Amino acid sequence: MPVEACETALRGAELAIRRGAPGEAERALRVLLRSCPQGGGSRVHLVLASALVATEKFQEAIESLGRWKPGTAAPGETALAAQLKAEAMHRGRLADDYAILDSADAAVSAAEAARADLILCRALQIRAEVAAESGKLRDALQARTQAERAAERSENPESRAVARLTGGYCLLVAGRYEAAATTFSAAVPILRDLGLLIELWRAYNGLGMCSTGLGCMKDASESFAQAFTVARKIGDNLAICNVWNNLGVVYHNSGCFQRAAACYERSAELLASSRFRRAPFYVFANLARLAMESGDFAASERWSTLCHAGAKESQSWRLIVGALANRADLHIAKSEPEWAWPLVQEAVDIAGDRWVFVPDAGQFARLRKHLLWASTGCKREENESHRDIPGGMGVSERLEVQAFEDWTRSGRDGAALREAAARELVDRGLFGVLARLLAVGLRFSIVPEPESGESSAQLVARVFRPQERWALPEVDDLVRQGDGLSHSA
Repeated sequence: MPVEACETALRGAELAIRRGAPGEAERALRVLLRSCPQGGGSRVHLVLASALVATEKFQEAIESLGRWKPGTAAPGETALAAQLKAEAMHRGRLADDYAILDSADAAVSAAEAARADLILCRALQIRAEVAAESGKLRDALQARTQAERAAERSENPESRAVARLTGGYCLLVAGRYEAAATTFSAAVPILRDLGLLIELWRAYNGLGMCSTGLGCMKDASESFAQAFTVARKIGDNLAICNVWNNLGVVYHNSGCFQRAAACYERSAELLASSRFRRAPFYVFANLARLAMESGDFAASERWSTLCHAGAKESQSWRLIVGALANRADLHIAKSEPEWAWPLVQEAVDIAGDRWVFVPDAGQFARLRKHLLWASTGCKREENESHRDIPGGMGVSERLEVQAFEDWTRSGRDGAALREAAARELVDRGLFGVLARLLAVGLRFSIVPEPESGESSAQLVARVFRPQERWALPEVDDLVRQGDGLSHSA
């Protein structure tokens, strides 16, 4: 194949990757490799690695990068290789936290040396994610500052848009949901105009997570619906899996338990035929929680076991802590606190002062307080040091912790029953959070006693009728919407 034709094919593949068609790019590049074998110095290996990262084939991407052995590489190509390696290691969990962090740092340094602003912004996104997952918020916020500087000096609209995404993500993990939502919203029209569908999906997904954190479930469902449509258009199964799970959380927190189950099950179906390393934890944890609230302890035990196995495989301290908390809640719901407290203590020891970064910080904080309360009883002075509720927690997380505190203090020394947090959960329509609290044995005067054999989810559904409260989209409507757009694309 002539050199000019090869370069044309490479440029076409790069454009396809940026426009959300990495699968087509991968197929074209493999045809190119078969028809015209490339030496180690060929950029085909580098561009193929980019396509493989975008299609979640992370180990294959690392192997393709290993075949790229240029004699004298341009600084920008070296930076791109470092960024792709860091992204593959991070998203595929192909190493431990320290190795991934080193790889992300190397990618940022290479991009800065090459003065490649777009690659730098992408590398900083990875650096921010790795820092947040390592419990290093200051490093994540520093990545945001670096991305903003890169955006200011760059004339490339793509660089500026990606930098905004990084800024939005950093604000999100810091718990600054309103500021993050503003940043993501500003990025959406730019990304749409540029045709950057993968980044557009991330912006919509980020918006949905911000709205979930703010307790605005209707807004969250609309953003996730947009994210679902984009994910279906580009055929990204990991993105689709994540959206189904995130939508499930929206329905779940809103008390629409059957719709939540449908979303989680669709997400689990995608996992059955995938190689995703971290997504299983979140789906299995949510299925375990839903089964517990529905009174199906056997199913909850099965999902909890899968959740714990997925967490261990991921090597992520955050997910391991989340899995321990998940199992502890199930033991409490089964009236087996003696089995729960060692798990909670192990989770506390692992998390340390990084606990606000665990997947469900509200659950963790409640369990930590429950352990202390069970150990010390009602000695207020001994519990005072654990009454911290960080401002970065989401609304539902904060109310879950406050509702537990109200429950431990209610009726003490003849004091009037205080249920402000539980009442706010009802006022905000966060009935799923209330169901979890009821499942682990908390009781509130605003909720009548359950009927014989009635689970906490059934009790909440009977008393408060959440589906009448929330005008959330039907799951099947989302599927039809996504199908219609993907077929017309």
